[in-house]
Amino acid sequence: MVWADIHKKLVNAWELSGRQGNAPPVPLILNGWVFTSDVDKKERWDETLAWTRTRSLEHLVPPLEDNQRYAVSEMTTSVRLTFCPSSYRGLWEGKEQATPESILCPECGATLQPTVERYEAGDKLGQFFAYIPSHDRAE
Repeated sequence: MVWADIHKKLVNAWELSGRQGNAPPVPLILNGWVFTSDVDKKERWDETLAWTRTRSLEHLVPPLEDNQRYAVSEMTTSVRLTFCPSSYRGLWEGKEQATPESILCPECGATLQPTVERYEAGDKLGQFFAYIPSHDRAE
């Protein structure tokens, strides 16, 4: 939410300037967050900060509190996707164990074999979570 709020301020400033130059970089939120690696997120944030510096708009990016920052112990170059099993429901409905079919990565087309774990919250639609393995995307 913080990144989205900052982006709104930057877009407003860009529009008030007569839309000169490129618009501010789009924040990696929602699906942009899910389908990008830590490295991608850092690069986009760095692009955003560089955009503000070239337009003297650094004041629109407030100092971030610790709970507003995204921090990881190790930067990933891969994407890890966790899917709600309702889209796979027909593959394991009424089964004790579930083995979904392999799927294609939406970004690079690699064949991925999900692993499945039982969901312990007891929700009937969500008895299993399918974890799609991380992989380095083809460049």
